[in-house]
Amino acid sequence: MKRKLQLLLGIALLPLLSAAQEYTEIRREYLREIIEEKIRFPEGAPVITDLSAPTARWTRSVPDEHVVSAVNAPESEVHAAIFPGDTNILVTSAMRQQNGLAMPIWTSADFGSSWNLSSFSPSPQFSNAVVYGGGDPNFVYDGNGRLYYSWINLFQKSSISDSIFWALYWAYSDDHGITWQQSPKKAIGLSKNDGGLPNINSLVVRDKQWMAADVNPSSPHYNSVYCTFLEGNPLTGSSYIGLRYKRANDVEFTQSTINVSGFNWVFVQFGNVAVTSDGVVHVTFFASPNSQTYHMYHCSSTDGGLTFSAPAEVTQANVPSFTAWDPDPNLTGVSLQRFYPSCYLASDNSGGPNDGSLYLTWTANGVDTTESYGLDIWLSRSRDGGDTWSTPMIVNNDGDPQQHQFYSSIFVDSEGDVMLGWYDRRDDVANIATDYYIGISTDGGITFSNIKANLTPTLFSTVGNNNNGFGIGEYTQVLGSPGSVIPFWSDGRSNNGNLDIYSATINKSDGLTDPEIGPVTEAVEWRSVFPNPATDYFTMDVVLKYRTDLRITIYSTQGQIVASEAYQRSAGLFRREWSTENWAAGSYLIELDTDYGRFLKRLVITD
Repeated sequence: MKRKLQLLLGIALLPLLSAAQEYTEIRREYLREIIEEKIRFPEGAPVITDLSAPTARWTRSVPDEHVVSAVNAPESEVHAAIFPGDTNILVTSAMRQQNGLAMPIWTSADFGSSWNLSSFSPSPQFSNAVVYGGGDPNFVYDGNGRLYYSWINLFQKSSISDSIFWALYWAYSDDHGITWQQSPKKAIGLSKNDGGLPNINSLVVRDKQWMAADVNPSSPHYNSVYCTFLEGNPLTGSSYIGLRYKRANDVEFTQSTINVSGFNWVFVQFGNVAVTSDGVVHVTFFASPNSQTYHMYHCSSTDGGLTFSAPAEVTQANVPSFTAWDPDPNLTGVSLQRFYPSCYLASDNSGGPNDGSLYLTWTANGVDTTESYGLDIWLSRSRDGGDTWSTPMIVNNDGDPQQHQFYSSIFVDSEGDVMLGWYDRRDDVANIATDYYIGISTDGGITFSNIKANLTPTLFSTVGNNNNGFGIGEYTQVLGSPGSVIPFWSDGRSNNGNLDIYSATINKSDGLTDPEIGPVTEAVEWRSVFPNPATDYFTMDVVLKYRTDLRITIYSTQGQIVASEAYQRSAGLFRREWSTENWAAGSYLIELDTDYGRFLKRLVITD
């Protein structure tokens, strides 16, 4: 009887055991895919120490657009930081793939008007190393103005080495990125396998790290730096979002990983970390308990990252290629292997009315179902330390369910204004030509204006031509200072496969109140908007010297589209009269987009 009961129990457990084994194999396969994705040079490449490049060039325009790096090589996967003590100081880095892997660091002391290249070469500590891949540059400033930088290298010590390494490295700078120092261990985490390249698929993975610092002098953990990452073992299939930290007086990061997310996931990745003014450490991540539905989760720590609360769901997210019923995002220029939700977390540490608020952004085409063909930029906010979150909202205001917006970044400045930046295809019905947009919220993430940051789009069908199909990477970064927004992105407007790092300086007011801006050109003369102020109607007169496509968009002070029209016009006078009888009194922004540039004028409606 006892044996019979054991047999029956065994039969009953078979489905559970089978599911557990299946989930383990799914995790193993995904970790192997991570390693494959990190390999940029399957045959290996030498360490690059000479990062010299032509002097960075810049031009003034509307927007005030700059080219950070002028080297003729594809640079992608961008990150950047701004020094809170002097917002003229900026630093940025990207991954360059040309005869090897390099991650040059560029610094600016004049608000991005000019850029200088640091002599520091982020690379393995072995001069004869053979590099197979890496990437993921990431910056953070601590409260004393020390700048931290982390990156990943996948390498052998030499061409004849019998060891293969996955290293999550870090360095620090006390002169805002000009010179750099490394600790004796050099790494936040280092994994090694004997047997060289054939054993690369059994390396312990620490991937997609993100850093944050506690910058509140009254916090018990002031100047602690926290680093989250995915830690996974392809042999056992275990994977979780982990965290290591460095206290203010420590020389190294802790060498054991705190398991933040737990193990109860078929899939888990894309950890992010932020520290609020009260010193609480917040971690978010993207995970699935069943490989069918995917969700955003939040955890927090009140003891400096030693322990974390149990994961709590923020929202479900319908992300194509992850969600079971939506297999393909149909995103030209981004391979299925490299399409991610790009979820990022930011906190308001301004001391203002929304201090302590958390903001989480991601790319998706719905919440719990496929709501549109086009991808959108989503945001959810929390005012109570992550206990509750707002219903997810779409930040991009094009209102077109077919067009793609993707890969957002987020920043909250010292005034508490929330800024996002993303790639945007609203102006191309073919969903290929891609611009870079920013969204600005001055009301705590409730409403957003949208502004195009670039002057010339990129044909994304070409972005992977010169870097083995890698393309732009999923990282960009938007920064902010009082009065300004500074986005950074990878730009391929030459459409020959070369990618440059671009930045722009945009007045926050451009989205709502800038009276008149536009490029210098003889092709378009926007003569007037009259009467202005207007009551019942207004007329706009535009003289076109050449044939052009026209798109007119009118925005309210909340950044919402009030009206939008598109035309194809020959040379001559274009006149359009608008009725404003049902418009609320207040300020509006008229955007005129032409083949020869983008123009903005302010309109005031009175009762």
